[in-house]
Amino acid sequence: MKIITLITLTFLSLNSHAVVETELNEKFHSEVLPFIFHHTKQKRFLSKDSKLKHKASIFYLSYKVQNPKGVIVLSPGRTQSYANFYELFYDLRNEGYDIFAIDHIGQGHSQRLLTDVQKCHVKKFSQYLVHFERFMNKVIKVENYEKRILIGHSMGGHIATHYAKTNPDRVHNLFLSAPMYDFPTGKYTKFQATQLSRILVLLGQGNKYAPGKGPYDLNWQFEGNDSTNSKTRFEIQKYIRREYPMTQLGGPTARWVMTSIYANKALEKDIDRIYAKTTIFQAELDAVVLNPPQNQLCEKMRNCNLILMKGAKHSLLHGKDKTRNFIINKIKEVL
Repeated sequence: MKIITLITLTFLSLNSHAVVETELNEKFHSEVLPFIFHHTKQKRFLSKDSKLKHKASIFYLSYKVQNPKGVIVLSPGRTQSYANFYELFYDLRNEGYDIFAIDHIGQGHSQRLLTDVQKCHVKKFSQYLVHFERFMNKVIKVENYEKRILIGHSMGGHIATHYAKTNPDRVHNLFLSAPMYDFPTGKYTKFQATQLSRILVLLGQGNKYAPGKGPYDLNWQFEGNDSTNSKTRFEIQKYIRREYPMTQLGGPTARWVMTSIYANKALEKDIDRIYAKTTIFQAELDAVVLNPPQNQLCEKMRNCNLILMKGAKHSLLHGKDKTRNFIINKIKEVL
C-alpha cells in the first residue's frame, strides 16, 4: 500500500473542467439540472429479497452515450440518493462512458422497509449487497463493457468493496471516497454499541432509532456540520433534499447499527481477492467513519493506494473545489 498525503492540491486540481464553487449556485440550475432532466433517465427494477414477502423496488439513474468506451457506476453512501450526485454526472458527461447510480434499498427513491420513511433501516446488511450485485450483473450487465469503473462513497464504498471482492473479474478500477469500513459509536465503546443494539433488537426495539438518532433536520446548519467544508455544496445538498423529499433520510435504527457492525467485521475476510486497481481517498477530518480501518484494509488488498486529503471532511465529492477536482482528475486518468 502506498499512502500519499496531499498538503496542497492547487496545482493538481486544474484540469477537471468541473463547475467552480463561485459559479455553482447559478450553473447548478442553468446547466446541471437541465442536463439531468434532458439527458438522464430514472428507472427502476424489481429485485428478489429473501427478507421481504415481495420483490424490492430499486431505482437508479442512467446516462448513456453512443459507442461507450466503458461504464462508470456510482454507489452512494448512507442517507444519499443518486440525486445527491447530479453534479458528478455532469462533470463526467463528456468522457464517453455510460454512467449509472443506484438508490440503495431503504433510501432515496427506492423502497423503504418501514412505514416511517425517515428511518435508515435494513433487516440485514446483506440486502444492500444482494440488490447492488443484481444491479451490476443483471441490470447494467457490466461484463458487456470493455472498461468498468466503480465509485463508492461511505457506506456505498463498503458495498462497492464487497462487490469487487466477490466479483473480482468485473471491476477494473475501484475508487473509494471515505469508505465505511467502521464507524464511531459516540459515548459507547464498539463492544457496548454491539451489545446494546443486539439487546434492543431482541427486545423488539430494532425498528426504533438508535440511541441519540432521529429524523432528518431540514434546518441543518453549515456551521459545525461533519459533512463538508464547502458552504456552496452544503446548501445545494440541502436544496436537493428540500425539493425532492424522498431523498431525505434520518438516522439509523438499532437493527441497522447491529447488522452494519457485523458487516464491517466480515468485510476484511478474503479482501485480497480484489484484483481491481483501488484508490481510497481518506478525509483527514472525517467524523462519520473511522480512518484506521481504511489503512488496514488497503494494506491487505493486492493493488491499493490510499490518498489522505488534508483538511477535508467526510463528503469528499461535495467538498471544496481543490479536494473534489483532485478526485475527479484521478478518475479521469483511467478513462
